[in-house]
Amino acid sequence: MNENTNPPAVEEKEGIYQSIFNATVDGKIINDLESGLVVEANPAACRMHGYTREEFIGLQLLTCIHPDSQYVFSESIQVFQADGIFDLQTQNVRRDGSTFYAAWRGTAFTYQGRPCLLNIVRDVSKRVQIEQLLGQRVETRTHEQETLLEISHTLAST
Repeated sequence: MNENTNPPAVEEKEGIYQSIFNATVDGKIINDLESGLVVEANPAACRMHGYTREEFIGLQLLTCIHPDSQYVFSESIQVFQADGIFDLQTQNVRRDGSTFYAAWRGTAFTYQGRPCLLNIVRDVSKRVQIEQLLGQRVETRTHEQETLLEISHTLAST
């Protein structure tokens, strides 16, 4: 049998998967579903939250969630465990206390023999800021249109 047709060894496959995990620009966080602790994170997730990998591993995942978003995050985890859907947006907290908006998507899987959640986290702060700006512009335009309509009705009645 040709050496090139042999399937890659388990160690080689694990190395490939680890390379992909580390190379993605979205944050990847694996947390234990029972304890809520981060058990693995890729460099993008660590950078996004301002931690080294060593500091990030072992943190309660809720440490990264702004207090205003913690309730919805916890509720989403509970719903996720019931129906397998985890998709939400939160405000996250970096180690230095600064905040950013994050979109989370998750799926359950077994990691190192325990039930875990693989989270894909994306910083969506720019998108949220643009949406807020557009919302303000719509509000301003709506107010202007209402004012013009009132003026028009006043002129028409005189």
